[in-house]
Amino acid sequence: MAVLAHPDDESLGVGGTLAKYASEGIDVFLLTATRGDSGRFRGYRLDDHPHPGPLALANIREGELRAAASALGVREVSILDYHDQQLDRANPREAVATIVGHMMESRPHSRMRRRSFTIWPGRNRPGKLTSQLSGNWSRRSTALNGRPCRGQTGRLPQ
Repeated sequence: MAVLAHPDDESLGVGGTLAKYASEGIDVFLLTATRGDSGRFRGYRLDDHPHPGPLALANIREGELRAAASALGVREVSILDYHDQQLDRANPREAVATIVGHMMESRPHSRMRRRSFTIWPGRNRPGKLTSQLSGNWSRRSTALNGRPCRGQTGRLPQ
């Protein structure tokens, strides 16, 4: 199971790994925190006229996410539907509980999260914070789920 912040993180961050596991017959699950509703569209900012707006952009990004996941061999895509660049305002307990629910349902043998972050020139730090929050939620969810992941030994406290 990959727990990521944004649509396109699955391709730009861990796509090769997801495709490798899927090609080996392993069930791969993808959980994405946002639908990418605050990003640019073909280089246009949210307030530029050619930009389709947050709702339309979220639908476009979700379609791209699902197409990429299909190409990578991902079995199931789930989206938490938090607003892009606003994960720092989400209730952490609620987010962790939701991730735990997805983990209980899919019972992954391991989970992945992005550890490196890209900060684009001219942008502030919410992208980094968003990735850190989704990673922190993922780690806490694993602990609450009670299943160790790769690199961990023993059973974690419930």
